[in-house]
Amino acid sequence: MLPEYLKKFDITLIENKSADEYRNKYIPERTNIIKGYEFYRVAFAKRVNQEKIFESIIKFIISF
Repeated sequence: MLPEYLKKFDITLIENKSADEYRNKYIPERTNIIKGYEFYRVAFAKRVNQEKIFESIIKFIISF
């Protein structure tokens, strides 16, 4: 569901993690200490075709 939504904006999903998965990956030394909200998720994404966006902006600016 999230990948399809992001694709509309030329964004590619890299990671989609639950709160537990995120804590285990990025702060493993604190997993037994930190109690968090388990309903949170963390998503990492990147914009696709960044060069195309800059080309479009430059063409737009030049057209003035």
